[in-house]
Amino acid sequence: MRNSHLVVSVLLIFIAIGTLAYIRSESAKYVIELNNLSCDSIYSIDGGAAYEFSILEKGRIGSMLSCLKSYRDISGRRVRGEDSRVMIMYVDGIYVLNTSVSGGEIYSFTLEKRPPNSEKGWVTPVFAVNCDLKLLNN
Repeated sequence: MRNSHLVVSVLLIFIAIGTLAYIRSESAKYVIELNNLSCDSIYSIDGGAAYEFSILEKGRIGSMLSCLKSYRDISGRRVRGEDSRVMIMYVDGIYVLNTSVSGGEIYSFTLEKRPPNSEKGWVTPVFAVNCDLKLLNN
């Protein structure tokens, strides 16, 4: 009886791991939508974040886009600085970049799509980058 419980437990663990891996791979495929943006895509952030990070509230995503496209798995994250803050960037009225910032650079992000109509949105898993905030509007 104990062996059958063990077999069932191991089987459930494998099913759970497989399901989580599938969900992650399905949501990870959306990061390619970064290709729908251009250097001229318009971002906006709230005034408090703009002041805190010394960047414009609204502008062009600029060279930040090519840096974001060099994303890697979160296990490769390298954080510069000690204090970490969240900065939410709205891009082209459809996308949301939920970023973590430390030492003047974005070190991780998720990309989220929030369509204005009833179309279903999505969010990616977290990806690692090291993108200097000075790349915005550049």
